[in-house]
Amino acid sequence: MELAERVSEIERKLEESFIRGVISESNPKEQWVIVAYGTEEHPMTTSKLPIKPLRSGKAIIWWFPEVGEAVTVISPGDLRLGEVFPGSYYGDRPAPSDDPDVFLVEFGDGSKVSHHRGSHQLDLVNMGDVIADIKGDLNATIEKDVSITVGGQLTSAVKGNLHATCEQSASIRVKGDVDITTEQKLTVTSTSTMSLITDDDLILKAGKNLKLEAKRIDFN
Repeated sequence: MELAERVSEIERKLEESFIRGVISESNPKEQWVIVAYGTEEHPMTTSKLPIKPLRSGKAIIWWFPEVGEAVTVISPGDLRLGEVFPGSYYGDRPAPSDDPDVFLVEFGDGSKVSHHRGSHQLDLVNMGDVIADIKGDLNATIEKDVSITVGGQLTSAVKGNLHATCEQSASIRVKGDVDITTEQKLTVTSTSTMSLITDDDLILKAGKNLKLEAKRIDFN
């Protein structure tokens, strides 16, 4: 091979070893993408290329890039053998933040996860259902307050025992009905004063005996 041809081949391999472009076609089922690159005067596209996953061993991540996402193609000098590395910010897809203390993942449907290491705040926004399948124990320690607002129903099913311990006051306020049903014994114990207060009727109904024990019972 002549020197000029060898130099030309080396230049071609260097040009094709590293390119930046935008995904023009994406096929997650067959796991390939086509990348558009070049200039407006000389637009070019790659062949079908595989993507480079973040992890693919026992720890594995699936997050396939989409059309319009900026990527980098790295190859051994032949784009047909290249792999696609996501991603890069550009004009149509700018960075979602300019705060260096923020970790942010946006999913494209309004859902997102973010953490600010300066304020130590973790935010989770999900536009649909949240499903957690836990095979072992779930332990949560919260040093401050907990606030839960439910727009619909709140249902809890416990196959074993349910224990709740409160070292200070406990208050439950319900605008609708409250039903407590047990197939076995129900015991309420208080070492101090216990009050039942209602602005309307109070009905105690027992299929068998109803037993009240106290040194003194006042009905006003």
